Amino acid sequence: MRAMLLSVVVLTSVVGLPVMAQDAAPVKPSAAQPQSPDEAAKALIAEMEAVELPVFDRARANEAGYREEYMKALNEAMARKLELSDKAIALNPSPEVLGAVLPERWELMTTRAGRPEVVEETAKYVASGDKALATEALFWHASSRARFSKGTVEEQMSAVMNFAAAAPQDDRGGRLFAILAQNPNLDKAAQMDLYRKGIAAYPDSRYTKYFPGKIRQHESIGKPFELTFTDAITGNTVNTADLRGKVVVIDFWATWCGPCVADMPDVKKLYEEYHAKGMEIVGVSLDQPEDKGGLEKLRTFCSEQQIPWPQYYQGNFWDSEFSTSWGINSIPCVFFLDKSGNLVTTEARGQLEKLVPEYLAKPGPQG
Repeated sequence: MRAMLLSVVVLTSVVGLPVMAQDAAPVKPSAAQPQSPDEAAKALIAEMEAVELPVFDRARANEAGYREEYMKALNEAMARKLELSDKAIALNPSPEVLGAVLPERWELMTTRAGRPEVVEETAKYVASGDKALATEALFWHASSRARFSKGTVEEQMSAVMNFAAAAPQDDRGGRLFAILAQNPNLDKAAQMDLYRKGIAAYPDSRYTKYFPGKIRQHESIGKPFELTFTDAITGNTVNTADLRGKVVVIDFWATWCGPCVADMPDVKKLYEEYHAKGMEIVGVSLDQPEDKGGLEKLRTFCSEQQIPWPQYYQGNFWDSEFSTSWGINSIPCVFFLDKSGNLVTTEARGQLEKLVPEYLAKPGPQG
């Protein structure tokens, strides 16, 4: 009996241990460990990447108020991305984490949001000790300098050459030369020098493949312009050499090009006014390949719009050999030839109403 009582006492004591412990200090849950700068920045970057820029709906382009609606949504999305990137950078994370946020930030600031302060910001990172980060900063520093016309032309050129030296295999270097070449402050000599340097630095770049043609345009002023082709509309052979004695407009265009189509009524009006007096037009089409419907679209457009002049259908879109050989990477582009068949200008768009009557009044070739 005594043994049984002892067992009960012991059992009671053991079972009651938690109850007896209630007088001890309560155990506090451990506090969450604070995030490191990298972890916090990565969270912000993920939030930034989740913000999607709206895509312009061309089907709604003519809808009242749609463009304003689109621009409002676009600006809000860009502002949110830049705000999140501001916060991520302020945490001073590692170069590896910065490399995940800065390129998109600088692209937005340079090409979309129009934030010229990107020039100074990228300059700061050019001096960073991290090679990859510094190279990326060099690209956007040169790009933003050119786009916002920051500094002298010489300073802009220097920024481009610095990137070329740091990243000779990066195809974006060719893009920098192409951007800078559009600087209105460049005179023709400086522009040609830039094209030559771009070809030398990035000979295989998709951006510099048009540079030899740009040089050709400049060097061909005052020289005969030669083109022979089969008219896509009539099947007849057309040779510009046979047009001597007339002024000739060479119109690089395409049916998919909005500005080209918008210009067409004015070009037709000019043709109707001056064709009988000695003006000819030759269309050079950059429409899609035939298997993508390019030739059919060209013929249909010319029929419906009653375009009377011949059309050189090259058949290979932007990679068409003839237009590429002349450096055509933007349309509409209009060349103008005098009565001797010499190239007067490669920038005749918007000038034809002056050029056509002026050169029609000049004497034609002798003999």
